[in-house]
Amino acid sequence: MVAKKGSLLDNIGSVINSRVKSPEQARSVGRPKLNPYATEKKITAFIPEEVHRQLRLASADQGRPMVEIVVEALKGHLKKYEGK
Repeated sequence: MVAKKGSLLDNIGSVINSRVKSPEQARSVGRPKLNPYATEKKITAFIPEEVHRQLRLASADQGRPMVEIVVEALKGHLKKYEGK
């Protein structure tokens, strides 16, 4: 069977175009971001093992990410210093 000139290349091009995803269609890699503060600044803090365990249990109990609980507690603590 003799194919028309250019039809094979057109076929390959259409197959490639159908499989290549645009940036909007591409899925992100990794776990979904459940953290509402994911775009904010990052800090690293070393905390006692017992405090981490309590935080982890509170997170599971409340169904909230640990970072939400930490940010809420930190904001509550920092309110003492407002207006000084």
